[in-house]
Amino acid sequence: MFEYFKKDNKPRNIVNERGASISRQPPASSLPVQMMLNPKFTSVSVAKPKRGKTAQTFFLTDARGHKFVMKFDNGHPSNAPRESFASNFIENIGRGNLTAPESKVLHKRSREIVDLKKILATDYTPEGRELYLLLFSFSNPYIILQEFSEGSMLEYSKKPQSPYREFEQDSRRGIQMGRLAAYDLFLGNWDRLWYSFNEGNMLVSGSSYNISTIDQTLSFGDMDHLANKVLGLGKEEDMLGSRMTPEGERESIFTMTDVDEQELTCKANQIAEKCLRAFKKIIEEFMSPGTEAPSALEGLHFTIYSSIVIDPLALTIGFVEGCFDIAMHSRLSSALMDQANHEQFLAEASAFHMMWQKFPPVLDSFPHIEIKRKLDEYKAALGLTASYSDK
Repeated sequence: MFEYFKKDNKPRNIVNERGASISRQPPASSLPVQMMLNPKFTSVSVAKPKRGKTAQTFFLTDARGHKFVMKFDNGHPSNAPRESFASNFIENIGRGNLTAPESKVLHKRSREIVDLKKILATDYTPEGRELYLLLFSFSNPYIILQEFSEGSMLEYSKKPQSPYREFEQDSRRGIQMGRLAAYDLFLGNWDRLWYSFNEGNMLVSGSSYNISTIDQTLSFGDMDHLANKVLGLGKEEDMLGSRMTPEGERESIFTMTDVDEQELTCKANQIAEKCLRAFKKIIEEFMSPGTEAPSALEGLHFTIYSSIVIDPLALTIGFVEGCFDIAMHSRLSSALMDQANHEQFLAEASAFHMMWQKFPPVLDSFPHIEIKRKLDEYKAALGLTASYSDK
């Protein structure tokens, strides 16, 4: 994990009794963010690979017995830094209840890859040989290396001990899913909760109400769609991050090769401003008298409810708390930017940094003490008494 959580893993209240503004200053010991992912590839064992539509994943165990995931994405070269950035974002702001695998992007000529090739040269197992050959033949310059995430996938089962049954019996899990929905909206990660319920991107363990997330990404193209959905926009001119291809299909400009850096930067900044407006609209609706759930969250609840029973109050609580998570950790954006220094990703990473810096004032425009009071009312209705910092 990052040094931030190693040195300060305690949840913090972000609203004092006078309703003061969010504290944007993490402990001095937490800056800068330090990556701790350091495999020792003096020896390695390779498990059976997992093949997806666009990516191939290998599971490795290094000389110290530490488990890692190595992912080869055959899509756009920016896919690797996008996923790594999103994973590290969630890991840093999740308060220990929402986690993601620590992740970093390796260039094909990096020291870790060179060491791994040397070891695999004498590995004649089918899995080791397959990975060895792929390290030479893979066309994209970047490879993702991640921690191995423990837990079982949140998939449907009629057994009493199914993770689904635990979710439906404990509203704290619904709160965590609401927080995750806020993170995913901020990242433009559309395919976990917002457009469809993708249980394969969430892991749960035992009786804990923690969620470990996998396969997330930062996408300004999808953030554009999600913000439009929240704001009720749907005209073609509202689609800032995509354009029609000669084949008549709409495609994200952030995965096109003929778009210059200036246009990418301009569009990313415009989408970031739209995303901030979407969050502000949700909080405004949450604060409106007599409103139980903002309209955008009603649609989100419907998407989730088609697969799993989650109380809408729990989802709303979690989403608002997730907004505070994002605002409270805005000072980490500069540190995460240092981990996103890849040419295919700079426009989006820079716009994300700007958006994160502007997020705390969005919440500061609302009376925090009133937000806290309403959250406490919702929690009391669910039989929960803990304040924002979960006990």
